[in-house]
Amino acid sequence: MQFSINEASIPRLLLIILALVITSLSAAAQTRSVTVSDGSGSGAYPPNATVHLWANPDPTGKVFDRWTGDTSSLVDPYAAHTTLVMPQTNISLTATYKNAPVWKPTLEVINGTNVTYYFPQSHASVLFRFHGTGGSGASFFDKVEDNQFARDAVAAGYAVVALDSADRVNKQWDNSSPPSSNRDIQNVQAAIASFVGRGLMNANDALFAQGMSNGGPFAAHVSYYLNFKATAVFCASAIAQLIAVSTVPTIWNIARNDGNIGAAGNQRALDNFNNFLGRKLTAQFNVNQPSPVYPLRFWRIPGVSQTDSQNIYQSLKSGGFLDANNFLLVSPENNTAALQIAIPVQYAAYRSDILDQLDVCYTEHKFYSDNNHQVLAFFNASRLNTPPTTTVSAANYTPVLATEAIVSAFGTSLATGTQIADAIPLPTSLTETRVAVTDSTGTTRLAPLFFVSPTQINYQIPPGTFAGKVGVTVTNGNGIIVPGAAIVNIVAPGLFSTDASGSGLPAANVLRVKANGSQQFEPVARYDATQNKFVAVPIDLSNASDQVFLILFGTGVRYRSSLSNVSAKIGGTDAPVSFAGAQGGFVGLDQVNVLLPGSLAGRGEVDAALTVDGISANSLKVSIR
Repeated sequence: MQFSINEASIPRLLLIILALVITSLSAAAQTRSVTVSDGSGSGAYPPNATVHLWANPDPTGKVFDRWTGDTSSLVDPYAAHTTLVMPQTNISLTATYKNAPVWKPTLEVINGTNVTYYFPQSHASVLFRFHGTGGSGASFFDKVEDNQFARDAVAAGYAVVALDSADRVNKQWDNSSPPSSNRDIQNVQAAIASFVGRGLMNANDALFAQGMSNGGPFAAHVSYYLNFKATAVFCASAIAQLIAVSTVPTIWNIARNDGNIGAAGNQRALDNFNNFLGRKLTAQFNVNQPSPVYPLRFWRIPGVSQTDSQNIYQSLKSGGFLDANNFLLVSPENNTAALQIAIPVQYAAYRSDILDQLDVCYTEHKFYSDNNHQVLAFFNASRLNTPPTTTVSAANYTPVLATEAIVSAFGTSLATGTQIADAIPLPTSLTETRVAVTDSTGTTRLAPLFFVSPTQINYQIPPGTFAGKVGVTVTNGNGIIVPGAAIVNIVAPGLFSTDASGSGLPAANVLRVKANGSQQFEPVARYDATQNKFVAVPIDLSNASDQVFLILFGTGVRYRSSLSNVSAKIGGTDAPVSFAGAQGGFVGLDQVNVLLPGSLAGRGEVDAALTVDGISANSLKVSIR
């Protein structure tokens, strides 16, 4: 049985530990407005709807910096294309831009291979980019999405270099041979030697690799053999045998509807990501989800104006290619001829770029710039050797967690300040810090936050998180990413203690049920100011007609297989468990009701032990009079 536990009956210290103030929220289920300046996405939306936002194309001499305004609902305020779950209030957002150099790449032949590159006057790192099958290095500076990544990378202080593969028949990379027999790796080495010899880069510069499609496995190949700092793989999985031995931090960026590598290829990428997590290596996994075709989507194509973009959009809309929410009805790869006809004839010169944009919207096998911030921040974390986060149960500090459990992450640069949540539902942003949890299925969810500070975050494992290895990515208010990993089980019982140490006296209550049915709550601990600590309040079991329940509070219990698989021992004596599940009033908090046997009377200090589905919680102590 579950007794009704009101807020007053829960130990005050537990409220402090959870860093939570409950407020009552109510709102009518009506639409709210989003007002976007210097971008698209304005409109009226019902609460909880997913809203897409896009910044306008970069002005000359600038690149997108971040969104400002009511950013707490945004998934990523540093992404030019981001989403939010519509809150119960109207919000306003503005896309802002930062100064960036205007530059053009240089094309030359090094070691018999075309190399396209740009080195800023000063740079923090050098980024090597590797094309897909049939491509060339120069395409990274010609195609719209690819060039956007190059501009963002240069603005972030990177030099950018792109080579042609040695094989110019199939235009593919050698993804199997070691450096001694691999012409492609030798060409990378020759380019590095040439740049160092000419003073364009230093021999100790941090090196990074980014590859698209067939270039994805090669990026991982180069990183492994030439000791690059980190790798970004797009629309590819990388070679499993190499991933099994590599320790180079890797970020996978796959496309949901990729018809080239298919669901099997996306699964291989996920398997490789999970391999990294299983070996406690730094990794991140992003899935580009389909997005609407909005009227100004094509404005980013050089030579296409705002009016042109609206005309192209209207032709697609009136041609029946978009649904009511402007999502493409079928893959552009399966409808190319019809789409080419639908594009007005005056834009024939831009058809290839327009189709590329539609591929990105549908998430086909095409490079996309949506994750530019995530990739560059991942690289920066690797360059700076940022220590990964360590996530443990907030109750007992063990590394085994559970879905919907309350947990604590420890690290550095986790937040730009300290803030405590003050409302239910919990926010997913505090001081603009966000925690993204990617589970074993590749699904990423933002975590509800209790508390953030520069070195600690208390959060809830997001509801719906699958058991298994998970990636944990903390992004602070300055856009700095701190990656990490953890293990999530179905259950991982942990009990809160009065001093937040996970040992000693429990954060608990006693419920006494009299023979006449009346109930009263009693404490199991009190704070002794003289000793500056909590001391036990003995539990009175002298009256045999009373039923006395020890009510424990913890986390990681609610998904126990059955009540019969929850057991408790008090002082080594079996004690019946009448309830074990969600407490109901507090996010992530679980409650366990234990009937104390009368035979324990007079025992004094005894251990209180709990086991759920064969997993033991931390042992605490109570005093019995």
